[in-house]
Amino acid sequence: MAVLRKIRTFRALPAALRRRTAAACAALALVTCGLRTCGFARLHRWLARTSEGRRLPAGEALPAARIDARALGLAARNLPLRALCLERSLALWWLARRRGADAALRIGVRRTGGGIEAHAWVEVGGVVVGDEPDVASRYLPFDGDVSAILAAIRGPRRRRFRT
Repeated sequence: MAVLRKIRTFRALPAALRRRTAAACAALALVTCGLRTCGFARLHRWLARTSEGRRLPAGEALPAARIDARALGLAARNLPLRALCLERSLALWWLARRRGADAALRIGVRRTGGGIEAHAWVEVGGVVVGDEPDVASRYLPFDGDVSAILAAIRGPRRRRFRT
């Protein structure tokens, strides 16, 4: 019965949100499997490469990303996947970039009683999307977007030739 109720609820959504929720389900499944099989850096490179292209004007990017965040929230609650902040943020970052938003994937840390806790979130135009608005004040974010940090760590790419 619960599955039928979920299907009815999904079908009652507006058509545009249904499409975005279906895309969010696919993105979340892809990211979850990709993290487990390829690792973060390799998956991030692939997601960045496949989401390059057109850019939305600043006024359109934030509302579009918020709709993607809502769709991703629906997907995360209803899929049988355990989507933590990294999976959700990577999927939202990828979806927003594919739609043309200048999205930034952010990762921050904070001290807790027993150690360090990390968290990932997405910002579009400096505004947090799909998370609490004050998340950047509760965690100390790494300086810059994760893409820039990974590029600095990797250094210049070298071509490999077979001999």
